[in-house]
Amino acid sequence: MNHCEVELIDCVVEGSLSCGIEVGPSRNDVVIRRCLVLGSSKEGMVVDSSGGRFLIEDCVAEGNGWSGIRVGRMSAGAITSCVMKGNGTGITVEHTCDVVAEQCVMEGNAKGIHAQGGAKLKVVGSKVSGCLSDAVSLVSDVDVSLEGCTISGNRGYGIVSNSGARIVVSDCEIGNNGEYGISLLNTTRGGLYRNTICGNGKGGSAIYGSAQIDVVSNEFKANAGHGLFVSEQSYGKAEKNICEGNSRNGIHVSSQSTGWRIRENTCIKNKEDGICAAGEAVCPTVERNVCRENGLNGIALRMGSRATVNENLCMDNRHYGLSVDVLAFMAGQGNTWEGNLKGQVRVEQGEIGRVRDFLPVRDYSELERIAKGLRRRDSVTPEGRSRLSIFYSQLGNGWGSPGHEGFEWFCSLIDEWMAKYPDSVTACTLKLYSIYRAAWAARGTGYWAETPVDQRERYLAELERGWEVVEKGMGLAEQDGELYVHALAIAIEMGQPAEVVEDVFAKGARIAPGYFKIYSTRSRYLAERWGGRPGELEAFMDRAYELTKEFEGAAIYARIATYQLAVYGPSEFETHKIGYEKLKNGFRDVMERYPDSKRFTNACCAIAVMHGDKDLARKMFDKMGKEWLREVWKDESRYQEARKWAYGLKAT
Repeated sequence: MNHCEVELIDCVVEGSLSCGIEVGPSRNDVVIRRCLVLGSSKEGMVVDSSGGRFLIEDCVAEGNGWSGIRVGRMSAGAITSCVMKGNGTGITVEHTCDVVAEQCVMEGNAKGIHAQGGAKLKVVGSKVSGCLSDAVSLVSDVDVSLEGCTISGNRGYGIVSNSGARIVVSDCEIGNNGEYGISLLNTTRGGLYRNTICGNGKGGSAIYGSAQIDVVSNEFKANAGHGLFVSEQSYGKAEKNICEGNSRNGIHVSSQSTGWRIRENTCIKNKEDGICAAGEAVCPTVERNVCRENGLNGIALRMGSRATVNENLCMDNRHYGLSVDVLAFMAGQGNTWEGNLKGQVRVEQGEIGRVRDFLPVRDYSELERIAKGLRRRDSVTPEGRSRLSIFYSQLGNGWGSPGHEGFEWFCSLIDEWMAKYPDSVTACTLKLYSIYRAAWAARGTGYWAETPVDQRERYLAELERGWEVVEKGMGLAEQDGELYVHALAIAIEMGQPAEVVEDVFAKGARIAPGYFKIYSTRSRYLAERWGGRPGELEAFMDRAYELTKEFEGAAIYARIATYQLAVYGPSEFETHKIGYEKLKNGFRDVMERYPDSKRFTNACCAIAVMHGDKDLARKMFDKMGKEWLREVWKDESRYQEARKWAYGLKAT
């Protein structure tokens, strides 16, 4: 660096009540070399508003309260061969700065690297370990690349990006972190290339929201969850990755993901499926993958997912080479299935798995036929779920979020359907579903007291619009239980009088007494956060039992309890102090009907643990093995502690 006007070399600064070394605002070039900064109350070193370039080299920042090194506003330069230990954050970059960090060591900081506010950061050959929370945290519109770094042994995430970031991670080792090795959320863009992601506490990599990520030539091994987990409206490609020995699926595509292409991956010896698509996920391409020796299936399509499966090799898996649930849909050719223990291919797909084919081509008459048949048969899956409910979930999801062009197109098709079939309760119900989603998109997910006034107003306006559809639907000749699920939610949330809410519930329970979502939806609003009073939930469960006991015995207690666990979690459900004998009888009855239900088995186990019933808990643990469900337990540590308690094992 030539023409340096600021040089600090071989300095020692200790115990500053503010910043140890602070440079800026300045237009000068800056060199800080071989300096030691210890125990400052704020930052160890700060470079801010530097018009020239800076170099921080061979320095140590230790035990500083905020950051070891912070680079701010429009500063550009390099941090080379520095050590940051025991600081609030090792390196912080922000406000449109441009920084290269090379061969640095960040050890034992509360957080390793934090980038925000339009910063550009390149990290090369550095090590981040022992952080008390996340190793690398990215917020808002930053541009970050990490090359050849080691990120290990941190309590939180290895790398986490919340929104708006562009990130490229290549040739890094990311392992033994407490959460996911990499978690990319919302509008994050970029790619993961040639990384080794192993032994992380929640899973290898998780990609959520509308993130757009390419995942190519990585190794996901021995993670305590899925190797690669993608969900919601994220999209990208997963190609030439190795997913081995993960405690769940090698690759898991879930929720409303619609754009993932899964090609030429090797998924071996994972405890569950090699590749799994679930929820309303749509995979345009699953091709030329190798899935071997997995604990369940080579490739599994579950619960409404859809995929084109071509030229895959699935062999020596403990269940099937390919398993397609009754609610999923699969097309494809040229696959090879060999040596799978339960069989080569298991396909149970039916007409529900194909309903999304009929809407884009405007075949409303076929959709009317299917819905009428489902209402007439009132059938359920082996898990005890209503097939009519799944029909609506299949048809209503996977088109994007409100405001997305796919969602707007879906809404236009429903309007066209209603115009063509004005007396259709099916179209009316889907219209309600779309309005309710739009209402919550307008409101946001924060606390009501913190929600801006304009968002509240848009939310309430959407609910008012929904109520007009409710009144139309309740007046139609043909009725539908799902209509009353949304009608209840809208009536309660828009503040309709208690007698109106009661009328909606009573009519729904009368016209569709076996449509259990009506009861679970009503129970949702008896939680304390919705104004529920002590004893009110149990009183409602007693009432629901009287309405359903003739055809399901006490099972409604178990159904509502399972729903409450999924929505609010074990800790909050426990505060209602529901009588244990009622719950135990409910699970006895529901599991007589659905003995293979993982959902009810997990929920029964959680309730038994909650009430100190070791005998029943052990029976359920024996039955479910290690197939615990996150929707019931919320996190693996709760499941593991409960299991140790039930079997009298010591905590490790």
